[in-house]
Amino acid sequence: MQPTPKPIPGLKAIVFDLDGTLARSGLESAAALARALVQRGDLPDPTWPERDFIAEPGYAQMLEQVAAERFSGAVFPYGAWAEALQRYLVTNGAAADQASEIVEDYVHWRVESIELRPGVHRLLERLSGFRLGLLTNGPSRLQWRKIELLKLGPLFAAIIVSGDRGIYKPAAAIFQQMSEELEVRPQESAYVGDSLYDDIAGAKGAGWWAIWLNSGQRQPDPQLYRPDRQISALEQLPDLLDGVVLNG
Repeated sequence: MQPTPKPIPGLKAIVFDLDGTLARSGLESAAALARALVQRGDLPDPTWPERDFIAEPGYAQMLEQVAAERFSGAVFPYGAWAEALQRYLVTNGAAADQASEIVEDYVHWRVESIELRPGVHRLLERLSGFRLGLLTNGPSRLQWRKIELLKLGPLFAAIIVSGDRGIYKPAAAIFQQMSEELEVRPQESAYVGDSLYDDIAGAKGAGWWAIWLNSGQRQPDPQLYRPDRQISALEQLPDLLDGVVLNG
């Protein structure tokens, strides 16, 4: 049996990641890409909808190449995956404009099928005694569309979409902006996210408490900042809160 984690003292604010933490796409990557491909009648090969391009080694190699070209030395280049997918489709015979349209359609299906994890509304109600924030990486139009579809706007005291600010997690500056909007100090803030790199390393680098949602039972990478706490499901989060009366 795992020992009960010690509650985090002195918290005033809890901030959440969106994709992979509070919400997930109802369509897996392969299904969304297949849907984007099957609606087209001009594919280089009619078997393309049956291929899982994103799982192919060639795509992984292309992603590494694009990331290396755009890597700033501090922040992994957000959006590299989309550029890599577009380039990979071109290397497989698609025209550049055709590949761009396929990627756009793929993103559309992923966004429009977004859904909350079970119990999120109940959890946020229980945490309403805290200052709640939502901090998400991504292009402004897409992330705000997800927030609209999920009806999350009224549930948070502050929402920051990285595309609006030109700063992306794990940069400490975007966490600092959230601290300012919630009017709390870093040590009074906890960030809940599923990405060791963007979420955990980012929060720790900004002086926040970092809570890792490890629903896949992965092991922390020793090269990255280790989380202060780890949960396998969001409903475990209230157990980490010290001396706070939870609603309900």
